[in-house]
Amino acid sequence: AKDRLDKIAAEFKDAIIAKKDIELEGAAKTRVLELTLFKNDKKDVAVERWLVYKDHVFQINVTGDKEILGPDHVGRFMQSFRFVGDPQGGFLDLTQTTGIPPERKKK
Repeated sequence: AKDRLDKIAAEFKDAIIAKKDIELEGAAKTRVLELTLFKNDKKDVAVERWLVYKDHVFQINVTGDKEILGPDHVGRFMQSFRFVGDPQGGFLDLTQTTGIPPERKKK
């Protein structure tokens, strides 16, 4: 996963403002690359999170005017995503399920 995330970061090397590795809540020990980039001739800023899980790459991206888009907006948006795991620790295929299993629902 680290090699794959490093290759992703290398593709954006000229636009990166900041780069950090983080771990997601609810997905323990899952490495996530977070990049903060300038886009559109430095008028916009983008924050991207990249996660590698087995053969899959997931990306969450928020982009906006650098004068308006603040860290609190980005943080709230990024924290609104959760990975749904099955009891064995893998991810559920949400295209093959009709809802949250009863044993996983909050009470």
